[in-house]
Amino acid sequence: YGDHRDLHRLIRRQRQMCIRDRFFTSNFSRNKERKNIVFIDSPLSPPGGGQISLCQIIENLKTFRPFVLVDKKNDFAFRLEQNGIPYCVLKISKFNFLWIWPKIINIIKIINPAIVHNNGATTFCSFAFALASKILNIPFIWHVRVLEKSRLRDDIIAFLSSKIIVISEEVRNKFRGRWRSKTVKIYNAVDSKNFKPSTEIALRLKKELNISHEEKIIGVFSRLAYWKGHELFLKAAKSLISKGRKVKFLIVGDGEEYYNLIQLSKNLNISDKIIFTGHVENVVNYMTICDIIVNPSVEPEPFGRTIIEGMALGKIIVASNMGGPKEIIESGKDGFLTDADENSLTCTISRILDDFEVISNIGMNALKKANELFNMENQLMRLNKLYAGIMHERDFDEFNRCA
Repeated sequence: YGDHRDLHRLIRRQRQMCIRDRFFTSNFSRNKERKNIVFIDSPLSPPGGGQISLCQIIENLKTFRPFVLVDKKNDFAFRLEQNGIPYCVLKISKFNFLWIWPKIINIIKIINPAIVHNNGATTFCSFAFALASKILNIPFIWHVRVLEKSRLRDDIIAFLSSKIIVISEEVRNKFRGRWRSKTVKIYNAVDSKNFKPSTEIALRLKKELNISHEEKIIGVFSRLAYWKGHELFLKAAKSLISKGRKVKFLIVGDGEEYYNLIQLSKNLNISDKIIFTGHVENVVNYMTICDIIVNPSVEPEPFGRTIIEGMALGKIIVASNMGGPKEIIESGKDGFLTDADENSLTCTISRILDDFEVISNIGMNALKKANELFNMENQLMRLNKLYAGIMHERDFDEFNRCA
């Protein structure tokens, strides 16, 4: 039966073999010419824009063999599994750090990545892998998609990072001094092959939702959180309905404000004009039936992924004039920017509805911009250029140490 330490060594060996098997038997790892890359994430459930963007990168990245490490198994992990992307769940917190630290080191050594690419925010998981990468002399890229600031923790992870990817100037502004010089701006992108509208599906969906052909559809697509501005959207909807507009309002998404918003729609006596879908997988189908897509955030957006998704479908976009949307939309040309208040939002939507046929060319301008600026080819080209530069610097540093 042996010593208990032998049993621990056996269990550790089995875990290592499990990780090797998951990685090296995957479809992603058959090309021996490609280098390995580890992606780190602390995913939301249901997956947010950051997770959707990460999945798109992994699915389209042909120059590396990916492996994903997540700190919880949720909808995002299941999506990775469905797409045949190898992943491992490693729960990391400050309470189990001393116990989990050897596992972090072992996993990175087993995979032997050329780069560690962190998709998470300023979390303890991000810090742990940044520190491990520094110790093992592996370049660590921090992909920052949020605006929340945590000065000391941001500074520590920025110090440990080789490069920091920001998705907008608004995000870049959270970094100060010497960390700012590490930042590289790479916009989120839309995978055009997933954004092909179907008239047949759109007609069927409108019928299922009991929307008549005469009614214009105005939609919001986001997590149901307070700062996303759904309350503002409902108040603007009330104003539009009271003016006799033939409109239906679509709220697509799930979150902590779900039941509060349903109650608010009842209090405003507009519940018959509001459709709450909850979380949906086929977002493109719901976007397709919309005439106008609104991003009514009451706080700055880091970027605004649903904005470029709507643009990729040639939709008219209305967004709050703050944060990332200011960088995406040229107001009056390929969308509309408005103040985050009820009167401004109502007036902007009213102006569009009054002159919809003339303004519809703005949707075509939006489509053109999405295809030119926010496409996967641009994003992957910039990512590959960044990866190559970082690996070249690492090879040069190693050469100098050996010389």
